[in-house]
Amino acid sequence: MRKTYFILGALLLLAISCGKPKPDPVITSFDPTEGSPGMAVTIRGIHFGNLESQTQIYFNRAVVTQITAVTDSVIIAFVPPDATTGKITVSIDGNTTTSANDFVVH
Repeated sequence: MRKTYFILGALLLLAISCGKPKPDPVITSFDPTEGSPGMAVTIRGIHFGNLESQTQIYFNRAVVTQITAVTDSVIIAFVPPDATTGKITVSIDGNTTTSANDFVVH
């Protein structure tokens, strides 16, 4: 009997966690709007989550390898050495958003 309740409880938890789609992340702004490789950029938005391991960031397709903070509304990332002027893209666990404006690389 206990085993049955355990299995039913586990199935219920699985159904609840699978039934809720994760909201897509949204970039609302980033600061500074221009700079050089190696500098920190604060990316603001919503639905970023808080798991650095599930967060991928790109500066015009150049992969960010150094992220120092991830909260649901702020990410601090360093401009990669091979970055060029273009959009910032944030991908959280497969859900992706791209900035409306370009980050200008000097």
